[in-house]
Amino acid sequence: MQSGADTTEIYLAEIVTSCRLGDYGDASSLINRCIPSFEALQKDPAIASARKPLLDKINFSLETVVLMLGRKDWVAVADIIEFELLPMWTDIQKTSTGPTTVP
Repeated sequence: MQSGADTTEIYLAEIVTSCRLGDYGDASSLINRCIPSFEALQKDPAIASARKPLLDKINFSLETVVLMLGRKDWVAVADIIEFELLPMWTDIQKTSTGPTTVP
C-alpha cells in the first residue's frame, strides 16, 4: 500500500501530464486531492522547525500555482509543479516524521 506522500507525488506528476495534454478538469481535480497533503506539511511541527526555508519556498510556489490557475496558464502550472513543487515535495519528505496522509 502506498503512503500518502507517495500518492501525492504520483498526483503531482499526473497534474503535470494532464496540464500538458489539455485535460484541465483532471488537473484541477488532482490539485484538489493534493491540498490536504500540503496542509499537513504546515501542521507538522518537525518540518516547520527543521525545514522552514523549504516550507516557505513550497508556499510561494503554491501561491504562484493559484495565480496561474486564475490566469488559466496551464503551461505555467505544469512547469511550477514539475520543476519546483515536485522536487521540493520529494526533498521535504526525507525529513518528515511520518506519512503525510491523503484521503
